[in-house]
Amino acid sequence: MTRITGADIGHPDLRKQAQAIGDICGHWACLEFYVELAMWWLLGLDYEDGALMTERMDIEYKAKLLRRLASKKLKGNDAVEIAEIMKEVASLVPLRHLVVHGMWAIDYKAHVIAFTARRGEFKDKPITMNPKKLSEIMDRIRQAHLRLGDLLVRHDVMRYVAL
Repeated sequence: MTRITGADIGHPDLRKQAQAIGDICGHWACLEFYVELAMWWLLGLDYEDGALMTERMDIEYKAKLLRRLASKKLKGNDAVEIAEIMKEVASLVPLRHLVVHGMWAIDYKAHVIAFTARRGEFKDKPITMNPKKLSEIMDRIRQAHLRLGDLLVRHDVMRYVAL
């Protein structure tokens, strides 16, 4: 494994990985905002008051709280759907942290990008991450954000879902 240097940035494999990391970050930002928006809606808070309430909460706490709020305030399929989405969010948190906070390197012999995390459940465990695996993580995050966004549109909380 070699360190990534400034000269490596143009490497095609690294560009693909960087794009995938960016996609994961973008979809995660949408997902996290929708989780907050759903909380504010269920609590009857406007944007300013809602943002004040949730600005220091981590995503794991937000997901647990949204799940509880939905089970209390919503009926039928909507509560079940939010519970399913929040379960998926909980399973994605460690993967998102690994991708975003990992220490990246390129192995030219094996033609793969690998990284290790400095904290969390993947701490100090070198992991090979190919574009397919990153794409699968991104797809799961995107599906969660689209599902929650669709639910919010159905309830007139917002007008459209960011892609």
